Amino acid sequence: MALPEGIQTGTVTFGSAVTYGGRSTSAVLVVKASARLVYDPDNAGDGIPILNFPETAIADDGAPGQMYLPVCNQTGFKGTQNGTMVSITGWSYTGTLTWTDPTTGLSDSVTKVFQVLEGQTTIDFDRLPDTVGVLPVTAPVVGVTSFLGKTGPIVEDDLSGIGGGLSEAEADTRYAPLWQPNKAYLAGDPVLLPNGSTGTRTTDGTSRATFDATEEAAWTVAAGGGLDKSEADSLYATPALALSRPRTSPPPVSNMLAPACAPGHGWTMSGVSASSEMNDTTDFAIGTQSARYTTNGVGGLPNLEKTLDAPIDLTGKYLRIWIKISDYSRLQGLTLWAGDSTLANRYVGELFTGSLEELKSNLRGGEWTALDVAMSDLNQVTGTPNAAAIQKLRIRAYDKSNGALTFWFGGLAVVNPPAGASGGVVTLTFDDSYSAAFTVARPRMDVRGYAGTMFPIIDQLGGANKLTVAQMRQLQNVHGWEVGSHATSSAAHGLGFAGRTEADLKAEMLTIQQWNVANGFAASTFAYPVATFDALGEEMAGRFFRHTRTTNTKINETVPPSAPHRIRAVAVGASTTLAELQTKIAQAKAGNSWLVLIYHDIVASGPVGNASLTSLFESTLAEIAAQGVRVRTMAQALAL
Repeated sequence: MALPEGIQTGTVTFGSAVTYGGRSTSAVLVVKASARLVYDPDNAGDGIPILNFPETAIADDGAPGQMYLPVCNQTGFKGTQNGTMVSITGWSYTGTLTWTDPTTGLSDSVTKVFQVLEGQTTIDFDRLPDTVGVLPVTAPVVGVTSFLGKTGPIVEDDLSGIGGGLSEAEADTRYAPLWQPNKAYLAGDPVLLPNGSTGTRTTDGTSRATFDATEEAAWTVAAGGGLDKSEADSLYATPALALSRPRTSPPPVSNMLAPACAPGHGWTMSGVSASSEMNDTTDFAIGTQSARYTTNGVGGLPNLEKTLDAPIDLTGKYLRIWIKISDYSRLQGLTLWAGDSTLANRYVGELFTGSLEELKSNLRGGEWTALDVAMSDLNQVTGTPNAAAIQKLRIRAYDKSNGALTFWFGGLAVVNPPAGASGGVVTLTFDDSYSAAFTVARPRMDVRGYAGTMFPIIDQLGGANKLTVAQMRQLQNVHGWEVGSHATSSAAHGLGFAGRTEADLKAEMLTIQQWNVANGFAASTFAYPVATFDALGEEMAGRFFRHTRTTNTKINETVPPSAPHRIRAVAVGASTTLAELQTKIAQAKAGNSWLVLIYHDIVASGPVGNASLTSLFESTLAEIAAQGVRVRTMAQALAL
């Protein structure tokens, strides 16, 4: 189906590239709009929805590619704002262009945010600046025939007195500038503080590197006269640093294999339970119902089971399940089974265990979760199962004998991994500013052509055994590493992202973003400090970053993740063994899934806590190479 008649479009072009050695590459452009709209030019109420699914175009080796996109500032579009359908213009597109060298299998990518405006018939994506919110540099320039009625040359006097804009001196007398780190201020200087208040400097002095409690105390907050948030939002544009960031959408379902969201679904109970209801119409996530059971509270093992009409091939697939539990503190474990018609020959995966702290888990008590899991993570094998002939499914959530646990189930679907995830992906991340990322990991990764992702604590930079800002810039600009965001200070890091106020979290995020901009970094990914987050913490992460990493030690992640701000990862520490990592790498390869590894300090001997051995790091790199799994940064993996 083509776009509705009347929609103006522009052509976005892009090209394949060559390496420094002259090898041609293929290129894939993936573009996603910032808004889901309805095209209703006549206000007739019968508009056509325009969905913001990712759009993909491919340029084969040595050939150009193109994509047609609607103009962003044309009229006739509606969208929802604050619960009301209003006219929308000025949306944007986020495009990721990925080049792949067919000889080596290596790829490189760049992400840009842009608009297609009226009068721009062709946009050259390759020539757009690598910055956020730019206008296309190849836009045609409409000839000016007159200026304020004048047709001859324009001189300076012609410009005086027009436009109504403020001079810098006038603006300084009316508005407070944003607070800046490491800047000398005089007593009485006004600023807009990161916590949203307007304040004046109490005494002469230089601001601290981060806006912490000590820095806040150096300012006298102005009282009265300001606009409240709703008034300000109605009058002024939101600063770019505070805009919600676009995120990836979960991959589409290819086969709704075993739903429980409608009557007649075929799921049945077995094992030990206190009660069950196969058609619960009071609590569901999809469809009109769910299947529900309650455990007996003393460790009984209940099962939800379904036998398929015919065997199905689940080799290399993702399985999506919709699940909810009543109380995380009572969860002993949650397992998923797949096998032959009797489950005598089966694969079993332990997806969650109650020993993992709830604030670090993808699963939370009292909320529905859509979880994608690779078939290869069902890695406990009994008998001789065949992934190409699965006929029976079972899911089990059971309590730890400390009270009854209620479990809701919406169904199971099959998801096809994207082609870019074929053979699996590994991402190496480095937390907390340790210099080992530069001195130990970098040279060993360089010889294999690997790049990593850093998640620094800002106030640790330049300290003993810590990275410097110059080293981070070199990793980014020379070695192709990604710089993500983590925390402003050790104190803020220790707080995690749970149990904090919105004002506190917002001030933390704004300070991080301002520091990134001031130091030449453009982070799109975030890692929760100490891996903890609550609902507000997750919401705030989503306002400032496209994706957020946490930890989950049971299963690998999928591409793209089903929960973009709950990206699962495996922490490597003093007790981690090579055998454990070999298994995880093999699962990523077999399941076309994503293994995210977390490193802190890397030492030659005697690691303690989250530090790990240099020899283990070297062996892990060798294992990744031996198994033929690709290494990508967080941003690159998320663009597959």
